Amino acid sequence: MNNKKIIFVYNAKNDVFNMLSDYVHKAFEPSTYSCNLCTLTHSNFGMKKEWKEFLQSIGFEKSFLYKDDFSRKYREYSGFIPPSVFIEDGKILYELISATELSSYHSLPELRQALNDKLSKL
Repeated sequence: MNNKKIIFVYNAKNDVFNMLSDYVHKAFEPSTYSCNLCTLTHSNFGMKKEWKEFLQSIGFEKSFLYKDDFSRKYREYSGFIPPSVFIEDGKILYELISATELSSYHSLPELRQALNDKLSKL
């Protein structure tokens, strides 16, 4: 098992009002939803099976955070733009996939391939 951790940061806030609002937004206007990471990896019923299986297959610890939780835990990185994917290696944190890059993916296979490519270089 690898000692690095992948941190997935969603462009959503961790409170009931925002969760309900996000659910409705994804259901009725998915093309305008602001979290491409959420759109690619989740349906309105939770994490997509294909994504869950992929995550189980990679040898990294994983963490999933809402943007407000990430900002509280990693205060020194508060200027980041969500959604993003980070790698935590000991006390060092660096962005693996930026919001701009995530927005260029239009399918879950594209995201999986990008992650596989980047993780193979670590």
